[in-house]
This record gives sequence, structure tokens and C-alpha cells, in this order.
Amino acid sequence: MYTDPVNGFQVFTEAGLTARGRCCGSGCRHCPYQHERIPYSQRPVRIQRPALLSGTWEPEGMGTAVVFRNGRDSRAVLAGLQREVLLACPFDAFSRTVPAGFKVASVTEAALAFALPLLGVPIPAGRSFEEVMTEACATFHIDTMVRGDLTTTEAQALGESGVTLVNGLAARTRDGNCSG
Repeated sequence: MYTDPVNGFQVFTEAGLTARGRCCGSGCRHCPYQHERIPYSQRPVRIQRPALLSGTWEPEGMGTAVVFRNGRDSRAVLAGLQREVLLACPFDAFSRTVPAGFKVASVTEAALAFALPLLGVPIPAGRSFEEVMTEACATFHIDTMVRGDLTTTEAQALGESGVTLVNGLAARTRDGNCSG
């Protein structure tokens, strides 16, 4: 446990929460259980780490995710895919909005219309987009990230971190390295 230097709150570490043995449903910052005890309806406003906002995701082996923010680019990508995918929605952890200004809850509604699982990926202050997305890929067994609604700034950040974007794809190999 440590004291948050910004707000003074006591914060459990991942190790402390793991020792507890289950998710408490409080939306803990370091929850190692993907916030499994928070109801789907409350997850868009409560999760602090990557967690499913709708559906289930249990790929056999590694899977594919589409960066989805309900924009026309991700909708076009979805129309062309012929395999099962997970939608991934990175968003600002404080405002709970995506770069286009939509609230995460509205993106969740759009994902439900596609009948595809949606992974919410809150990006907190002080952590990079690339760092949090890499963590989400490892946690949810994703080895291929389809660009979808990735912004130019995010694409540049991923490119600078070693992720190669080719034909709208950013692929992560099983050993954590990126390839095109």
C-alpha cells in the first residue's frame, strides 16, 4: 500500500490486491482481476485498468483487436474482417472520453450493436498510450492490433516505441516484440 502523492488516498498495490484473492468491486487502480466484480453497466465510469466493457473474450491462443472508438475508420475495418475480433477502446482515464469527445458509455453501446466484446483501456495521467496498450495486449492475449480509429499522434507514439504500422496493422509477436 502507498499514499497517492496527488490526492493523499491510500492505494493498494497489485501485490496487495493479489494477496486478497479476488476482485472487491471497488474499481481499484491496480486490480489484477480485470475488475470482474464491477457490473458491465458501471465499468465505463469505474475501471482503472484494462477490462471488458461488454461480452466475453477467451481466444484459443492469441487474438486480434481493433482500436474502436465508434468512428468511420473502425467501422470500415470491421466490415472487412472475416474473423472474430475484440474491440479495444483506449480512453482518457480522468474524463472518460475518447479523443473524438465521445463518452466511453456511447462507444460501449455501439460495440453492443456489433455483438462483439469491447475492451476498455483507460490511459491514466503519467502513463503512455503505448505502455498501457502493451499491458492490455499481454493481459488479454492479443498479438495483432488493427489500427481502426487510432489517431495520428497514437500511431506516431507506437511507431516510436518500435511498433510497425503496415497497412493499418500493428502486430505484436508472442515474445512482446513488435513486427509488421
